Amino acid sequence: MSKIIFKYDILVPPENPDAFAMALIQALSDDKPMNTLPEFSLKRAQDFELQKPLKKWEDVTLSV
Repeated sequence: MSKIIFKYDILVPPENPDAFAMALIQALSDDKPMNTLPEFSLKRAQDFELQKPLKKWEDVTLSV
């Protein structure tokens, strides 16, 4: 596996600088990843904001 392009990121095998370099070159030479990755990555990061799980825990504890 040289790389897998997902909606939110680009994965390369760990400890494989050649795969990293190839993925980086491909990403920089193709406008689509460079245009979509930042937007989707920021949206995905919002899934991990502290307020979301805290609100869920609060709802659960208040419903007991």
